[in-house]
Amino acid sequence: MPAAILLLVLVKLSWWMTNSTNVVAQYAQMKDISSQIEDWTVETTTGATFIRALGVSQRDRFLRQYKALLDTDTQREFASSVQNSHVLVWFAIYKGWLLTLVVCATFQSAQLPPNALPFLLICSLLLPSQVIAVTTSIVNTHTKLLSISRIRQITHLAMSKSHQVCAPTIAIPPNWPSHGRICFENVSFTYPSKLFKSVPVLRDVSFSINSGEKVGLVGRTGSGKSSVMMALFRIHELTQGRILKDGIDIRKLSVRDLRSRLGVIPQSPVFYRCSVRAHLDPFDEFDDAALWSVLKKAGLGGSGSVHVTTLDATLAEDGANWSVGERQLLSLARALLSPSRVLVLDEAFSSLAPARDDAVLRLIVREFKTSTVVLITHRMDQVLHFDRIMVMHDGCVVESGGVEELLTNPASKFFEMLETSPLVE
Repeated sequence: MPAAILLLVLVKLSWWMTNSTNVVAQYAQMKDISSQIEDWTVETTTGATFIRALGVSQRDRFLRQYKALLDTDTQREFASSVQNSHVLVWFAIYKGWLLTLVVCATFQSAQLPPNALPFLLICSLLLPSQVIAVTTSIVNTHTKLLSISRIRQITHLAMSKSHQVCAPTIAIPPNWPSHGRICFENVSFTYPSKLFKSVPVLRDVSFSINSGEKVGLVGRTGSGKSSVMMALFRIHELTQGRILKDGIDIRKLSVRDLRSRLGVIPQSPVFYRCSVRAHLDPFDEFDDAALWSVLKKAGLGGSGSVHVTTLDATLAEDGANWSVGERQLLSLARALLSPSRVLVLDEAFSSLAPARDDAVLRLIVREFKTSTVVLITHRMDQVLHFDRIMVMHDGCVVESGGVEELLTNPASKFFEMLETSPLVE
């Protein structure tokens, strides 16, 4: 009889362990809520100034959403702790039952030798620990499988509109763009938004940039300068007009072909954890001499370099072990390694000292002599070495002309901006 009860207890323990494991695993998988809070915190901290500018109502709305996420996560943590405690308590109860039944079964059996009781007691003491270990392993497996589930979700995400709209209809020449001519024709551009009414950030913009021309695109914050780059790289699709590069409408090209043929140095470059060599030459196309050459031109190689003493030096995730200015210079070195016929600089060297910034811009004019260069900046002193200046205001190009022409015209918008933004010596 005790043996039958013992068997029943073991069956019940197995059934209960399976159910408890599923519940604990579900709570473990709900940790995705914590990642939502982390993402929310990073995003709101980054955009805190913008949120405050929208007024008290929007600030309170963000606070309510954060509190709702925090309450949900607290409930999950509390329920998970209660469930874990519940599991441990019942394991202790089952352990007591098991020991009692083993002792009773041993005393009622006349066939067991005297030394069998200690052995059975030791096995009974170890069994619950092994069951807990198995349960923990199953829960961890469920949690790890959540990572696979997230990867599957990412792979099934809808393709961005930039990849869907206007599939490539023409085959571009291997050396495109061979000249680097850019033409905007009545371009209007709007950022999609689910929260606010979409307002055009570019409004009926038309201009042409000749082959090899060095153009500075200036304007106040919010004038639409960076939106020109967004349109140029098809980060979002145009709402009106078209953009031609060497006479080809970029909407007729695949996004991959378009972006791979253009050069860009952004204000905040993205870095992965890798070596300097892998960052500069991910496809192993250049020898060490070429890599050191561009590093020295960018001011990162040689005896005066703090970071690059070897090409195998490690870049931390997002370049955390480098300053922003040094990351921008490393992006310049990469652009120098594979010169493009069209190079776009979006506030590219805003973190450099003025003297270093001037030297870098002179280097770009010299090294990209035959390339078309577009410098997007709010600093007036950065564009004085360029062939032409375009001034943007409220999403429109309000002025275009040579540096000397605009500097000597007191009525020009550029002259007005210079008066309120003194040149950096």
